Amino acid sequence: MNTFNARLGLAMLVLANLVTIVSISTPNWMESELGNMGLWVNCTGQKCDSVFDNAHGYAIKDSLIATQCLMSIGQLVILVALVLACSEMCCKYTGCNYTQCVFGFLSIGEVLIGVAVVIFGVTSSRDIGAGNFGWSFWLAVVANVMIILTTLLYQCCSM
Repeated sequence: MNTFNARLGLAMLVLANLVTIVSISTPNWMESELGNMGLWVNCTGQKCDSVFDNAHGYAIKDSLIATQCLMSIGQLVILVALVLACSEMCCKYTGCNYTQCVFGFLSIGEVLIGVAVVIFGVTSSRDIGAGNFGWSFWLAVVANVMIILTTLLYQCCSM
């Protein structure tokens, strides 16, 4: 990869990582009059409880567990791609080329995060008809689009 494309790809990858981390960690995936629901906490008013607490008397849905797992594994895979992309920038003079590895990890990460977003979107709209998708959910969608664009950049520039 030439220097401009490598720097652009790395900048997009850093930004996609940050957006994904914010999306995963915030409690605004589903918003309703009763409160906000995230991947890890449910908030009502000023109080937030872990989704694993059974204080509200409902069991955690399998689809939420699937979304948590896919988003977390996808984020880890994207972080590995970031480490490889940084390593590629550092060793450009020695002839090592991790572009295809970065592309592979980005492809896997985008599929995992994309599937997680689709699972949450389909099951939440079916199960919780009264709520709206919150900004954390849409941030995950934007992160996945950014990862797709970064993947395309790495694929096009590695040819």
